[in-house]
Amino acid sequence: AEAAAEDDGAAADHARVAITIAAERRLENWLADKMRANPDSPPGKAVIKEEAEAAGHSVSERAFLRAYANAVKAAEAPAWSAPGRKSKRRIETAG
Repeated sequence: AEAAAEDDGAAADHARVAITIAAERRLENWLADKMRANPDSPPGKAVIKEEAEAAGHSVSERAFLRAYANAVKAAEAPAWSAPGRKSKRRIETAG
């Protein structure tokens, strides 16, 4: 009986992991779409995380960071992973 209980626990753990992985993949795809739509001027990660949560993507901080990094590669949007604060300054050109 104890072995059966352990098997049920292991099965539940595997199901939970599969659901978590699926949620992370959905978030990664959602992020990649956002990155492809606006590859050169990304908002901050905090803004994107709030938007993701509002859109129903509820994952841990580490899962969010993994999905974000994978989405940057998938979308070929390196500006989204550039370090530092995003520039607010716009250079005016004569023309």
